[in-house]
Amino acid sequence: MEERVRESPVVPDSVMDSINRTLINVEEVRAHLPEFLSLFDPEVLAEMPPLQRAQSLLLLAKVTSTLFAVRLRCSGVHPDEHPVKSELVGLLMLCFVFNV
Repeated sequence: MEERVRESPVVPDSVMDSINRTLINVEEVRAHLPEFLSLFDPEVLAEMPPLQRAQSLLLLAKVTSTLFAVRLRCSGVHPDEHPVKSELVGLLMLCFVFNV
């Protein structure tokens, strides 16, 4: 479903190119997200070594927070103005502490 945004006499070409790249990237996320989430089955996680399990769960947390921030922005809410901001800051600090 590669849907390109039409050219506009008002919107600069660079902005339209960015919009089209974003649409393509969103479609790629939509296509691969179910496969990615299937790896977070409790049985699959139980078979992983503890460090790999922790890295996987941290990656899931990063993906979730990124998608949530995108959803907020698409809804017209700046993530810095949302109450979840303190949770995201905590996650970033953990990433810094553990060099992830």
